[in-house]
Parts: sequence; structure tokens; C-alpha cells
Amino acid sequence: MSPIIRKSFWKQTLRPEDLPGLPRKFHTSEVLPRSKRIWNDLRLATADRPSRIPVLFILLLRLWRAEFIAGFSWSLAQGLLATVVRPLLLQALIQHTSTAAHAEDGGRLAAAYVAALLFAVAMEGVATTATRVTLSDRFGAGFVTTMAGLIYDKAMRLAPGVAENEKALLSNDVMKCQDQVKLLCMVPQSVSALVGGISVLLCT
Repeated sequence: MSPIIRKSFWKQTLRPEDLPGLPRKFHTSEVLPRSKRIWNDLRLATADRPSRIPVLFILLLRLWRAEFIAGFSWSLAQGLLATVVRPLLLQALIQHTSTAAHAEDGGRLAAAYVAALLFAVAMEGVATTATRVTLSDRFGAGFVTTMAGLIYDKAMRLAPGVAENEKALLSNDVMKCQDQVKLLCMVPQSVSALVGGISVLLCT
């Protein structure tokens, strides 16, 4: 991102050549063979015993497990930092300044609490950004690449004029689902923030 920031600072507009290309792992030529192989294996595995989890979700997890787990973990951390770590550090700082103001090491400990609080706030911002990048951008790009490749692959095997449903799937449903992936970033954060906040209230 830093080269883009530097270029955008000195330029009024960015040109297409200034932007980085899509990583090769997100190219349809790399994703489509793997997705077709996994899709066929899942269809055979669930032919006699249907899965409780949608096959499409299993396919996405097998293809983009690293992005999903990383984004899910960052989102959980964001919620815990906001409702557990930051309030507890702030409470400890307030209690320390009110009860140990005249202690010899009071200033050092207060400075340590302040530094820890600032670090927690900074990490909360890092977790927010990492969640958006891994879940919304990378997992979202993987979702679009996977779905678009499978839809185009089926459309190419149909007779001319029959692939209207596939066009609607790609232009309408897939892109709308990709927009909803952004809301996925908020689910782990909301759950961890709710559980953490209630736990802090009960314990303190």
C-alpha cells in the first residue's frame, strides 16, 4: 500500500498501471480446476448422505480456508480488544492513579498502563483493518473468482441463448453476495464483543 500512498500523494489521479495486479492465486485459471475437482468430490460424497452444511460453503472453506480463519480470528480479537482489554486497562489505570498516587513507583506503573492502553487501541485499529482486508477483500475476491469461474464454465457448455440464468447469477446474485461478505466481518466481532462485555460486567 505504501507505494500507492506515495504516488497518490504526488499525483491528482492514479493510473491503472499504478495499481498492483490481482495475486495469481485469485486468477480463474488457478482457481477453476481446483474448484471443479473439489465440487465433484463433494457431490459424490454427499450423493447418498446429504451434508448438513451447504456444499458451496464447504467448497469455499477448502479453497480459501487461510483467508477465512485469519479474518475470523482478527474479528474475534477486535471485539475482545474493544470490550475486554481496553476497559480493564482503563479501569486499572484509574484505580492506580487514585490509590497509589504517592507511591515511589506510581509514575512508572501509570506510564506502563498508559503505554499498554495505547498499544491496545493501536492493535484494535490493526485488527479492524486486518479483518476488512482478509474477510472482505481477500475472501470476497476468492468468492467472486470461484463463483464466476463455475458459472462461466457451465455457461460455456450450454447451447447459445440458454445461458440467460447464468448471466443473471453472475451480474446480480454473485455481486450482491460479495457485497454481503462485508457484513461477515462484523459477526465474529459482535459475538466476541457481546460475550466479553458481559463477562467483564459480571466479573468486575
